[in-house]
Amino acid sequence: MERFQHELALTDQALAHRDLPINFIKKLIQGPFSDVLTHIGQIALLQRLDGRPIEGEDFSAAEITE
Repeated sequence: MERFQHELALTDQALAHRDLPINFIKKLIQGPFSDVLTHIGQIALLQRLDGRPIEGEDFSAAEITE
């Protein structure tokens, strides 16, 4: 978890300091970010099959802080 959060912070820093064209951002969402979400879903599925489901959470009402 620590490594994931570190990498996420590095990605955030890299994206925050650049004026990126929308096509580049679309490629990020449709490429590596989409791939990560797919793998997270696979891990969740395997956990459930193993009898150790991951608890769901609703972040739609979460407070956004900087």
